[in-house]
Amino acid sequence: MIGLTRQMAAEYASDDIRVNAIAPGYHRDTNLGREMNASATDAAISSFNDAIRRRTPMGRKGDPREMDGLIV
Repeated sequence: MIGLTRQMAAEYASDDIRVNAIAPGYHRDTNLGREMNASATDAAISSFNDAIRRRTPMGRKGDPREMDGLIV
């Protein structure tokens, strides 16, 4: 996503077109997350959440409300 955004920004800059991207990572309490977890075991969900916490600088999943200003 980052590479595509940079490439498009470089290609369209001469036309005064800006290209931006939002790449928030994993978020909790979303419809997609609930659908993905519907068929998973509690142990699998816990293992996945632990892996996300270990790999994320803030040590947690994001909250969708944290993107409100970016998306508008």
